[in-house]
Amino acid sequence: MFKTKVSLKQLLIYLFIVSLIYQSGSVRAALLREGVLFQLTRVLMLVVPICLLCRYRIKKNVISYIGICLLIGIWVVLINYFLYPDGILHLAYKIVIFLLSGVLYIDFKSKGISINDYIYRVLVALAIITLLFYFLAEIIKFPMSYFVVYSGNSYRYYNYYEIFFTYHYNQVLPRLSGLFWEPGVYQIYLNWALFLYIFEEKENKRELLVLLSSIILTKSTSGYCIAAVLMVAYINKSRFFSKKNRMLLTIVGITFASIISAVVVYKKVQTTGNDIYGSAFLRFSDISNGLSIFFKYPFTGVGFGNETEFMELDIHGRGSSNGLISYAYMTGIIGLVIALYPFFRNIRISSYKLRQWIWTIMILIFNSTEPIYNLPVMAYILAVEYVTAFKKTRIEKGKIENGL
Repeated sequence: MFKTKVSLKQLLIYLFIVSLIYQSGSVRAALLREGVLFQLTRVLMLVVPICLLCRYRIKKNVISYIGICLLIGIWVVLINYFLYPDGILHLAYKIVIFLLSGVLYIDFKSKGISINDYIYRVLVALAIITLLFYFLAEIIKFPMSYFVVYSGNSYRYYNYYEIFFTYHYNQVLPRLSGLFWEPGVYQIYLNWALFLYIFEEKENKRELLVLLSSIILTKSTSGYCIAAVLMVAYINKSRFFSKKNRMLLTIVGITFASIISAVVVYKKVQTTGNDIYGSAFLRFSDISNGLSIFFKYPFTGVGFGNETEFMELDIHGRGSSNGLISYAYMTGIIGLVIALYPFFRNIRISSYKLRQWIWTIMILIFNSTEPIYNLPVMAYILAVEYVTAFKKTRIEKGKIENGL
């Protein structure tokens, strides 16, 4: 699965991806931002792209991309300065990650490098390591050293060698969260890997088993729903069945996936919908409170990173778990248009619309179930979507020959 020899360039790419993932949902990044590893990976996200691009001859189309990004970025920062000046540095950092990620992706595309392959390898390796630690620490209770990380509320994370974290102690079959602050975040990366397995046409069935087993162990409602849709797509793409049988299996799969999703959601609502501390109750409350703020400030929102008004509405004084609604009330219609435009633009121009539709729906669900809108991984994903949309537009107009 992995090559034994890794060049310096490949090592830098892996460092960038690992840093991006670590900064986007790990327990350390969420709770212990003063730590050395957090600061190191944060710097690497800036330094590695610059190192990879230091010998890159910038073309006119890249300069155009950078110029457009800077104009939009400056405009967004100025708007946010008047709305919520405390969020300026955080927003500016995300814009820098967005810019570097986009230029890096352009460089990779021009040289025939598939960064998706690197992302897939990292995610599969992470899934294998996490399952190993889960088996040792949670299933057979193998004696290993650990220390406790306190979350600031009722959670205590057991930290195993900075690789595996768990707070689901005293359960027969604990939920799997691995490196991340909760299983709902981990399923995002697992389903991303599953998406790449299916649409990048990977063939290692052991890797598929690792990913599906991990998703099941997260016990995440949204994770199950997305995985079910992806497996239907996998059946639809399968070369082991005739076209007629694939159609039949797809219909059966869609029906089965819909039933599973409905049952899982219904059970969650029934068990946690009436408890003010329950997951379903809190998620419905997050949507209601967030939308009330959005309709109060529909065009520009209250400012990126500004959770003050939401926390005043929440009965527990907490932030929202719904990243999509949070982004909506923070940035308003202007922010939503900027964030959603490239996804739907790429659906329209894509020659493989099923892939782009599923990817867009996944991103919307990911952000609707976890507050990942402000994490570096979303800046990277948005940059890739904009580069893709920009590339297609320029090619369609016949203004470049080799593409971006």
